[in-house]
Amino acid sequence: MWWLKARRSPVMLPIAWALYAGLLLAVQDSVVILPSVIGAADVVLSLFVPVPVLALLMYCLESRLRFAEISGVRNVGARDAALSTTAAAGALVLSTAIGMLVNFPDAVAVGRNTFFLVGIMLCARPFCKDYAVMIPIAWLLSIVFLGFKKNREPQAWAINLESTESCVSATISLLVFLAGLFVQLLTSRRIS
Repeated sequence: MWWLKARRSPVMLPIAWALYAGLLLAVQDSVVILPSVIGAADVVLSLFVPVPVLALLMYCLESRLRFAEISGVRNVGARDAALSTTAAAGALVLSTAIGMLVNFPDAVAVGRNTFFLVGIMLCARPFCKDYAVMIPIAWLLSIVFLGFKKNREPQAWAINLESTESCVSATISLLVFLAGLFVQLLTSRRIS
């Protein structure tokens, strides 16, 4: 199975990154008012930009030959972790470059959020299998519906809404991503 992932990853990751970059360039700091349970929510559309990276990463991770991976001698978990790290790091590099290119400093926060969402997806994968891609999307929807206070300020738990300069959200995003990699390393061969 590692060879199948190796063959699909060079094709899928550039597609994911191209979609990511195109969406980030298209929406930049565009704001849309979406329905909210607590109050009116002015949501930045770039909040949803990481979704193609999540979807295509999950597609690559779930393109597996279970019996070949279980019986193989190669470390599939390490290769999966490398693929996940490459996908998230590439998104961060792209968002940083786009931010500098078009003078959009908040683009770095989109890369940070990608790390957080990939970490959530990887943590949910042993339980939800290929449906784990829906967990970060549910997280984003919960931010839209419940993530704002009545004065339109973000809730403390909605770290995806924090500014680019927030060290707390960057640290939490990194910790969630590392937890996801740890879970992936522990459970990669057992996921069927």
